[in-house]
Amino acid sequence: MKMTGEKKKGESEEVALGEPVGSDVQQGIGIENSTDDRASKTASKTKAPEAGASKTGIAGDTTEPEKIVEEESPKKSEVAAEKPSVPEKESPTQDRPKKPASRTFGYEEEEEWIPKTETGRKVKAGEITDIDEILKAGIPIMEKGIVDTLLPSLHEEVMDIRRVQRTLDSGRRMRFSIMVVVGDKNGHVGVGTAKGTEVGPTIKKAINRAKLNIIRVERACASWECGCGEPHTVPFKVTGKEGSVTVVLKPAPKGVGLVAGDNSKTMLEFAGIKDVWAFSKGHSRTIINQILATYAALKKLSAFKKPPAGKKKRG
Repeated sequence: MKMTGEKKKGESEEVALGEPVGSDVQQGIGIENSTDDRASKTASKTKAPEAGASKTGIAGDTTEPEKIVEEESPKKSEVAAEKPSVPEKESPTQDRPKKPASRTFGYEEEEEWIPKTETGRKVKAGEITDIDEILKAGIPIMEKGIVDTLLPSLHEEVMDIRRVQRTLDSGRRMRFSIMVVVGDKNGHVGVGTAKGTEVGPTIKKAINRAKLNIIRVERACASWECGCGEPHTVPFKVTGKEGSVTVVLKPAPKGVGLVAGDNSKTMLEFAGIKDVWAFSKGHSRTIINQILATYAALKKLSAFKKPPAGKKKRG
């Protein structure tokens, strides 16, 4: 009986010794279960939005506040459609008429000529087709359109540009003085002067005045050394004076050329004279007086009466 009692005591000890072992196992199982529960909770949280749950994460709440707000607020396209349409500003160059290609010195546009005088109306109508009819009759040319119509191939050259001053109470005023010579190199030449504050418009003004002062230049073969019969030189000796400058023109044979100064040579070339002897006296370095003296000499050439073409020379 003692042995059995000892065994029982041993069994009880074994059981007593085994209890802590079982408790530890149970605790480990409990830890594993707790970690599994946490993982399942996190998985359920991540799956909740996919299942259609609310963004706030409250169970059973199916409202979508953000969508409702978006539906209440109008869309940008609708707001833009409701706003009154403001007309777009037209660009300044959209409906502007195109400028003509022909320009004069980039300042003024050439407009259509509307005649204001009786001579201008006849030229515009085609009744007068030669400018010599006007010059021989002594009719003054009052419109530059007459010259532009009858002499389309007119050459222009600026002879002198000077800066002039005028003293006023407010100070000195600077201006430009310009001289221009025009001609067709076929018996017609003109000279004009103008003053202005800008070079371009002043040149245009001088050209218009030169066209109004155009004259007819008589030419002939008048040298005793030449008998070609072509109009290439002045018909007789002529003198012109302006200020202190005196210019004398004499007939020259064919082939001599223009024996004259640079300023006088330009005007003689525009007049269509190819051969001439020219002499000048006075302060000939003054360009304006030199050109105006030559112009005065050429103007005297049309003062004589030309003999008929069929009449032969005596001797």
